Amino acid sequence: MPTSGSSRLCAAFLVAFILIPCLLLPARDAFSREATGTENDEAGGEESKPRVFGFNAGIQGSYSTGISTSSFYYQPFVDLYLKHNYVRFTAGMSRFQDMQITDGEGEFETVNFTQPKLALSLYPHRVIELFGEYYYSTGDKKHYYRSHEGTAGFFLDFGKVTLGATATKSRTEYHFKSDDRKDKTSIVYQSGTLFGLWLRYQYYKRRYITRSEDMDVFPELSWFVHHTTSLDAKYEYRETIFEYVPGDFQYHHDRYYTHTGRLGVSSDPWRYFSLRAGVVAGKDSEEYIIAGGDVGVTFNILDYVMITSTYTPEYYMAPETNAVLQTIKDLIYRRLWGRPRIRNPLLRNSGIGTSFWNHGVSFSVVYTY
Repeated sequence: MPTSGSSRLCAAFLVAFILIPCLLLPARDAFSREATGTENDEAGGEESKPRVFGFNAGIQGSYSTGISTSSFYYQPFVDLYLKHNYVRFTAGMSRFQDMQITDGEGEFETVNFTQPKLALSLYPHRVIELFGEYYYSTGDKKHYYRSHEGTAGFFLDFGKVTLGATATKSRTEYHFKSDDRKDKTSIVYQSGTLFGLWLRYQYYKRRYITRSEDMDVFPELSWFVHHTTSLDAKYEYRETIFEYVPGDFQYHHDRYYTHTGRLGVSSDPWRYFSLRAGVVAGKDSEEYIIAGGDVGVTFNILDYVMITSTYTPEYYMAPETNAVLQTIKDLIYRRLWGRPRIRNPLLRNSGIGTSFWNHGVSFSVVYTY
């Protein structure tokens, strides 16, 4: 959970990005003309030109509990963009506070890091959008954290039906600071002297560098049964290859992946209000059955401020196993590798082999100009 200091900072951002922008909004008629782009200006009767330069600024965050220890992070950000009929270029910067990381052995801690980004969207046809994004993350001096992430995809808008697909690939490495509290490792040096062999011990601290490679691929389809309501279908494949260094200093790899499908509905019953909900079902590489859903709302304040909140409960149903055989396997695995058998790097130790609920709540407040 966030500290009192981070809570005050989070509240300050919410005030800054909700109340202040609303006080600075132009009159209703002014942005109505800009939104449509079809009304004539008072002087020359020409159509208003679309804005070439703009920016988004806001804050987003998430709270989750269940699969790992309870955690909350928040992320203030700002994006500047240039756009034309056929292209849009975006450069942005965000700051992550209290992002949870794991050592792959059921232990967790948090890290703060800064993340600049570059994005490009192309519109070769009125129904086609091609896009790509690159993110680079770097942690504070006191906590080593590095990440490179790339995203590419397309979106097709045929009016009644929209189709899209997105693929994301990232590579992250960081120093899990809690490892500094582990026992020191000793090396024995042996040398010959006139009086025989002499043994000398040298101690040093282990420095664990954790690495992970993540991939996320999801196609999605929406069918508009009404001009304000669509039925949505989505399939998602997520994979994590997690590298950790046990006591013998040999790298070991854990590969964890999930297959999930979602069916949902999205509706805009009012210009300034949207609602979406869906059900999710899937399976992971540990043979867990995943069942859950999501429900979210979006409030649009005069087309300038968007407030979004989403709740995602998921139930992980453990596979049936022989308790005695599973205990023997875990003991052998711990004896060989010095750690419990965990292929899911985000799973806490108490959740191994058990069924559990995972709850997530996310929010965002965005001011757009």
